Amino acid sequence: MYPHGLRVVNGRYKDINDGFPFSESTNTSFLLNMNTFSFYALSGFSFPVEDTRRRIVFEDAPTNVNLMFKGAMSISVCPGDFSETAQCVMQVNNSKTLMFSTRASDDPERFCKLDPEKVYFANFAHSPEPGVQPAKCANDSHTKCAMFYTEALLN
Repeated sequence: MYPHGLRVVNGRYKDINDGFPFSESTNTSFLLNMNTFSFYALSGFSFPVEDTRRRIVFEDAPTNVNLMFKGAMSISVCPGDFSETAQCVMQVNNSKTLMFSTRASDDPERFCKLDPEKVYFANFAHSPEPGVQPAKCANDSHTKCAMFYTEALLN
């Protein structure tokens, strides 16, 4: 179920996240410099700790890469799933904060609720609606731009 018109690039989440799986460090930085005509499907995204929360904060990428305009991140058991069947689909920009939780009490409107028993794909694209809206960078003349975020514990 890949987004129409986009080429898949497969990888592992920890290879893009300073070598750490999601939730294993409080100081990791994620940098994904990608073409607008592709999306990334990163395997090995899991949150194997019960009763806890984490956040990722999208920021301007380092100055040696082009900025993204808007994009999407989905967490799904399937690669490339940005549809309503995904666990979470979130629009992102250079100032967005996303929150993840395994706590039953946390509001699913504010948190991407993850099952600590499952391993997901983290899917990324430079379009807020991959396969529907065209992808672009902050500078319209660029076809390669970066998503950059930091990951941290959320109390």
